[in-house]
Amino acid sequence: MKVLYGEVYYTHRSESYITLEIDYMLRQGVDVRVWAKTRSASEYPAEQVPVYRGTLTQAVDDFKPDLVTFHFHSEFVRHDEFFSNRNIPVTLRGHSVDQSRSQIETLLGRPWFKRVYCFPNFAEQFLGHPKIKSLTSAFDPRLYYPSSKDKRAVVRTGAGLPYKALEDFIKVSTLCPDHKFTLVFGSAAWKSDYVDSLFALNKSIGGRTDICVDLTHEESAEVSRNGAIFLHTFNPEAHLFGMPVGVLEAAATGSYVLLKEDIWARRYADLLGCRGDFYNNIEGAAESIKATLNWSDEQWASVRSKNVAGASNFTDTIVFKKMLDDWTSITRKE
Repeated sequence: MKVLYGEVYYTHRSESYITLEIDYMLRQGVDVRVWAKTRSASEYPAEQVPVYRGTLTQAVDDFKPDLVTFHFHSEFVRHDEFFSNRNIPVTLRGHSVDQSRSQIETLLGRPWFKRVYCFPNFAEQFLGHPKIKSLTSAFDPRLYYPSSKDKRAVVRTGAGLPYKALEDFIKVSTLCPDHKFTLVFGSAAWKSDYVDSLFALNKSIGGRTDICVDLTHEESAEVSRNGAIFLHTFNPEAHLFGMPVGVLEAAATGSYVLLKEDIWARRYADLLGCRGDFYNNIEGAAESIKATLNWSDEQWASVRSKNVAGASNFTDTIVFKKMLDDWTSITRKE
């Protein structure tokens, strides 16, 4: 099977979920190439597959894929007319940041559009529609696995974007003097002042947080494996809560996970079978973190075993197999 990935940026460091998905498909013998609209300001050191940097039309005409798949709505809706004139099935992997019911409803009416793989909370909005499939986040068990942890290490990994509320992580660090905070993120795909503002904030409050920018996936995973506590931050006014992969990766290493209070965050934790807690503000997050100083070894072990077991249902080989099986079914019908 020949599959063309259509991406806004490729490669982009914080989009590890894309590189993991492509890696899985390559391991299954899928012939993969990528069309990228533009280059990222935070490129991963090496491209996995050949990349087209021209137009989408040129990429399709040269590669002649059996299927084209995208990761965000925003780009391929611009190519409606192109796909209407081509007999090529198209699929979408939806994400929370560009979740749009109206856009999806428009796409569902297009004959060339075959499937959207939504996070479960979004798929529920289209219950029973044949073009909607529920698909969770996935993690790489070769990188995220239980190992020895520093019980005073608090970690946050993710993308360096304003709607991730990373400044809250830095602020919590000032309230937890007995813990070590490490913030790992990929800088924005475009030049952004947000990264500079995070460094400035951290400096203004004594540099309590160790900020690491644009680590490799392997380096980021090592930080996650070492951290005993994962503090997820989130701005609910900016976009809907999806299935942040950093939370899943942390759970897979046995970390205690703290999530900002949100109905979908609770649903996510339940889906993962995750042992953690929820906070309403930075003071609440700090209290949950400081409470672990009094935990017994048995409490830590209980968190570790429960979260590792829950995350084991969301490996790349389990989640992406569902996508590949569906692609096989789609292309056989064309």
